[in-house]
Amino acid sequence: EARRNAYYAFTALIASYSGNSMLEMLVMTLQDIIIGMIEKGSIVFSDVDDASYQHERILEALASHDPELAEQRMKEHLEKSRCVMA
Repeated sequence: EARRNAYYAFTALIASYSGNSMLEMLVMTLQDIIIGMIEKGSIVFSDVDDASYQHERILEALASHDPELAEQRMKEHLEKSRCVMA
């Protein structure tokens, strides 16, 4: 439950800061799909733990006002997520 709440909070925050309403709708849709995959066991806790670590790294880059690093870390996260969900 705590992991799910943290995941929702992270993705909602990133999507809302983007200022892109289409991205926000997409993220909300993907959240439900990903949570369903976690609940079915298609995504295991080690994947979730790794994603949480990646989220922390993205937030650190944003907090340090380093957009290039944040972009790099987000791209890495999206690529790893794509591999996990494939």
